[in-house]
Amino acid sequence: MTKLPYLKVYPGDWYRGELNGLSLAAQGLWFRILLLMHDSEPRGQLSINGQPMTIQMMANRIGVPKEEVEILLVEMKSVGKPEKNEKGIIVSKRMIRDQQEYEIVIDKKSRAGKKSAELRWGKPIQKTKKAKKQTTTDTVTER
Repeated sequence: MTKLPYLKVYPGDWYRGELNGLSLAAQGLWFRILLLMHDSEPRGQLSINGQPMTIQMMANRIGVPKEEVEILLVEMKSVGKPEKNEKGIIVSKRMIRDQQEYEIVIDKKSRAGKKSAELRWGKPIQKTKKAKKQTTTDTVTER
């Protein structure tokens, strides 16, 4: 998965959406959760090794007491945040969707670049494997 290098923020979600009714502390917690999910694998899910992140782990990473996180999560629940998937993992559907769209764009650009290189040099792009790393790279060989 290619990492989206930035976090998209939609101001309308904060000013016109359900988040507007939350305290500033609860809004801040949600934003910190978004930051954690941005760096999580898979992107958009607050998990560790495929399991939900505990409230204690979340509090440790955010840097606030567990009790404060619990209180703010109750407040957030009143407006339907945070959403959870079937495994009970906190998710951001928008972040997941943004990541999927980003990967589609990257794939299209990659294919277009390969096609352009083939037209320019008149040779098909060959995939080679490096001995040390287990990654595949695209190279163009010249005669």
